[in-house]
Amino acid sequence: MKVTGQSAYNLKNYVNDANWIIQNGTYSSKLNGYYSFMANGSKGQSLFGFVGMKNGGSTISTFHIKSAAQLGLK
Repeated sequence: MKVTGQSAYNLKNYVNDANWIIQNGTYSSKLNGYYSFMANGSKGQSLFGFVGMKNGGSTISTFHIKSAAQLGLK
């Protein structure tokens, strides 16, 4: 929970954070989702919130914290 700054994380937090990334992040057609920078990791890597979409972009399928390398970002 270090990246989110919260000691506990529930479904409401998950949905709110995912919707924030959709509204404020960058869409990638290659990834079929939105991503937004969140923090730097302990090893210096950039960490991004990633929201994967399905059903033509109308439904959230997943929300993860991923490194730039994991998302294929340069």
